[in-house]
Amino acid sequence: MNEKITEDQNNNDQHDIENLLNLNTPSSEDLSDLFAYVHEKHVPHNSPDMGLSYAARSSPTASTVLMTKHKPLHLRFHTPDMHERLNAIIDSTKDLNGTIFKTLREEVKSTLADISRITKIQERYLKSIESDNYRDLPALVYFKGFLSLYLGYLGLNRPDVILKLSKRYTNQKSQNG
Repeated sequence: MNEKITEDQNNNDQHDIENLLNLNTPSSEDLSDLFAYVHEKHVPHNSPDMGLSYAARSSPTASTVLMTKHKPLHLRFHTPDMHERLNAIIDSTKDLNGTIFKTLREEVKSTLADISRITKIQERYLKSIESDNYRDLPALVYFKGFLSLYLGYLGLNRPDVILKLSKRYTNQKSQNG
């Protein structure tokens, strides 16, 4: 009897997933919803990433787990060549500051609205980061999280960037009192 219930549940899950994938042009929100649905239904409750927030679960790194016939918008530039170009831009920057994020975003042809929708970071915070103006940003722990999510959106893992910009953040906050 348990096998029958499991088989019916799998068929229902498969049907729901197929309905979501049969969209002509799925939005990134549809794909995030699909990821959240699959994650909720198929990740064991004792899994280490059950405690992750929705934003973290729908991050570019986590989203690559999904095999769909449409590539999510935020993954269209996740190629080795693009990663090399983005890393080269960061490495060639002498005075690393928040404006590097605007350069990287323009390189991958994304908008602040795209990044905000995927990472769940408010656009005003993204603008503050890109303008290297940290005065209106929340506490350092949030700032580090924003940088990590932004870099994740770009498909980059650069703790050195987070460290350098965290020092700039601390300096700006201490100067502004």
